[in-house]
Amino acid sequence: YDTERYDPVRQVDDSIYQYELHRADGQVERFSRDLAWQMTFPNELELMMEEAGLRVTERYGDYERSPFDRRSFLYLWVAEGANDRAS
Repeated sequence: YDTERYDPVRQVDDSIYQYELHRADGQVERFSRDLAWQMTFPNELELMMEEAGLRVTERYGDYERSPFDRRSFLYLWVAEGANDRAS
């Protein structure tokens, strides 16, 4: 199982994952892992790409190439370099 705490100021989702490994001999090994997920929102991602010299040419919300919108679970974007643009 996991627990999560989102900090909107830092845009970080701190998660703690708890695991139990049940062995064939009956022993149970328990361990946990901490993970901090840095959230990057679509407008920030596009700005970072522009700063890196990229331009977003296509945006998809899933692997079926459905349109990217506010309900999309994934960011699947296609970008090209500034020097790749057709004149």
